Parts: sequence; structure tokens; C-alpha cells
Amino acid sequence: MIRLVAIDIDDTLLLPDRTISSRVGRAIRAVRDLGCLVVLATGRMFCAALPYAVDLGLKGPLITYQGALLKTADRQLLRHLVIPASVLKPLLQWLESEPVHINLYVEDQLYVAEMNDVARRYAAHSRIEVKEVGCLSRLPVEAATKVVAIGDPVLLAGDLQEQARAKFGRTLAINRSYPHFLEFGHQQATKSQALAWLGETFDIEPAAMLAIGDAENDIDMLQFAGIGIAMGNASPVVQAVADYIAPSNTEDGVAIALEKYFNLVSRG
Repeated sequence: MIRLVAIDIDDTLLLPDRTISSRVGRAIRAVRDLGCLVVLATGRMFCAALPYAVDLGLKGPLITYQGALLKTADRQLLRHLVIPASVLKPLLQWLESEPVHINLYVEDQLYVAEMNDVARRYAAHSRIEVKEVGCLSRLPVEAATKVVAIGDPVLLAGDLQEQARAKFGRTLAINRSYPHFLEFGHQQATKSQALAWLGETFDIEPAAMLAIGDAENDIDMLQFAGIGIAMGNASPVVQAVADYIAPSNTEDGVAIALEKYFNLVSRG
């Protein structure tokens, strides 16, 4: 019996206009009403994920920042894994020497060196406030929840990612949520490790979990859960690890997957 469902947000739960279709919303609420713990699992900030949880009536944990921050919808802190200053400052200094834009996340606030087009697009997409503070490596912070380098996908997938893993792979989790994003977090800040923590906390075995996602940062979550579902719009490398491939996010793929595994009656 499935007792926990984890659902990625962008390009999985959401339509391209960043809304939830009525069919997907109905399916999620039906699964919740069956007593299943439904968890949004995202790389987004908590403040950017919370409105969707509220809209769906989900009152339990949210996995945010790839697993670095777990909070309930009523803002109860469950777990927070941070990048310490001893690692954060060298990381920022290195990224500042590369041709990338840097997002720095501290205490659910987003800091950037300058408010450029990249920052404005990100703010509009996530519907969050961005704080322009100048040189990030000089900001007096003790720890950060996450750092994201945003730039050319070819650079991020090649030389920069290889250098990042050589320099910081032993101390940080490094992954890609989008082709133009390279993300850095605490070594245990992954969606699968967040699911493992929730499983221990709520006494739910991985075999009783179902996870749905579309991106490379979802792969470990799909492999960890007893049932891993990739979206039809996911890349081949993500679909290759899935137990089932649902239709795309524009075709109500999340709803169709939940209807299949929970024997829900679809109303289209």
C-alpha cells in the first residue's frame, strides 16, 4: 500500500503558466483524503513552494531547496541542512570568477550581486523578492541553504560541472534541476535523503512511497521510492530509471499516474 507520494513542482505538478490543472488538483486531494501523506518535493525556496501546498490543502511537510529545508505548511521547522561559511565563501569566490549569475539563498531569502535580467526572470518565475547586495562572497553570513549558478547550459554541463565536482564534490551535493542551473547544497540535501528522513520520522518504508518528477535532480528520488514515475516531458535519462512514464505536465500526467496507482475515477 502506498503511504507517501512525493511530487516535484516545476514541469511536473505545474502547467507552463505555473498553475495546477483542475484534474491534477482533484487527484491530489483524493489521494490526500485516502490518508496518504502527499509531499511536494522541489528545488524551490520554501516561500515559493508554500502557495501550491496551501492551494492543494496539504498541511504536512514540504521538501524544499532539493531537500535542504523541510518545513510544514504552517511553517514548523523539521530539518535544515546548510552550507557552512568555511565552504560557502570559497564556493562563492570561485563562482564569481566564472561567467555565471549566482543566486544565494539564506534563511529563505534570495540574494544576488546585481539585479540583472537573469535575476528579474527568476523573480518573476518564482514570484519571490530578490535582494541586491553587491559582492556575495563579502556578505557577512554564517551559512546558506543553497547556491545556484545560472549560465550557458553547455558550460554548466561540461567544464564548470566537472570543476565543481573536483573542487566541492566531497563536501557538497551538486546537481542540475534545469540545463542552465548548477545547484550546490549540503551533502545530504537531496530529495531521496529527504524522503529517507521522512520515512524514518513517519515510519514509512521506501517500498510504500511513490515519487513523480521530470528532471535530473529527481532521479535519486525516483530510484529511492518503491514506485518511481517520470513525466512524459522528462529527459530520456530520467525516464530510463522510472517504473512508469506518465503523460507530460501539459497532459495531466500527475493526475493520470495517481488515478492509475490509487484506482481513482477520472472526471477528465
